[in-house]
Amino acid sequence: MREIILNNIKFSSFVKINVIIHIALGILIGIIGFLISLFSQNIYFNAGDFKFTGVFAGTINLIFFPLTLGITGIFISIFAYFPFKYWLKMFGLKISTMYESKD
Repeated sequence: MREIILNNIKFSSFVKINVIIHIALGILIGIIGFLISLFSQNIYFNAGDFKFTGVFAGTINLIFFPLTLGITGIFISIFAYFPFKYWLKMFGLKISTMYESKD
């Protein structure tokens, strides 16, 4: 394990990190919704005039949530980049990680 002190981050790297985090969160929510749909009919999916319930809605949510939260992560990254960069400039950020160097 190595410790990295982050003082600056490129916009593209910040967007990638945010999108990956949001997609992972979407997968978690989708799996939880799908598991709930297997045991009860209380999961719903509404898209305009289309309304689904049950296991089919849980399956749609399994696909829909990661996609939606990934797109949301892009927009959040756009607005959060400069405040995060300011935070790094003021306080820095220590990250404990294992990484591979490309030389």
